[in-house]
Amino acid sequence: MSAISPEEAKLRHGGSIPEKLLEAVNKFLAEHAHKRHINILQKELVEELKKVGISEREALDKGWLDFEDLYRSKGWKVTYDKPGFNESYDARWVFESK
Repeated sequence: MSAISPEEAKLRHGGSIPEKLLEAVNKFLAEHAHKRHINILQKELVEELKKVGISEREALDKGWLDFEDLYRSKGWKVTYDKPGFNESYDARWVFESK
């Protein structure tokens, strides 16, 4: 077996992200596919996950919310935006087609 690159490691890690989480993200993307930029608020995704038995704590602890590279490998431009010091808006993922 040979060593893997950081990119390969991230893609392999993606296999451990539960299908239910990816289904929730895909649902948001499909619902808003007509938009140029698709914003998925973290609080809205967390609410969807709770409906299928995944807590926010579990998703954070297991790194499941770090799914950006999976979608980048499928052709999306994905950025995660969270408020900085003295800012007060909801954390979000912004999806754009390349």
